[in-house]
Amino acid sequence: AGNFGVGNGPEKLYSVVEQCLPYINMMTMNTSEIVLVQVTNSSDVDKVKSILQSRIDAQVEGGAWYPSAIDAWQNNSRIVSNGNFVMLVAHTGADSVVEQFNALFA
Repeated sequence: AGNFGVGNGPEKLYSVVEQCLPYINMMTMNTSEIVLVQVTNSSDVDKVKSILQSRIDAQVEGGAWYPSAIDAWQNNSRIVSNGNFVMLVAHTGADSVVEQFNALFA
């Protein structure tokens, strides 16, 4: 599932979620990743956002390996939430994905 940062492994994420759907590209040179999370308690949204930010930080700090992939993580990653739902998207079309995600809650 990738490096979610020291002390912020998937086990911490899974301990507060009702559902978690990670779609992770296993080739580090291709930056296309989306993680959808539904938390049981809205008080856990910020915890999940922090864990997902650790994922982005780890990729930017060299986990993505290739310079172009690191740049993509740095410039094309977004974390958003609506109610009990949180999404991380890392993709060249991240802003469009965020718009579509937000539209589901409008």
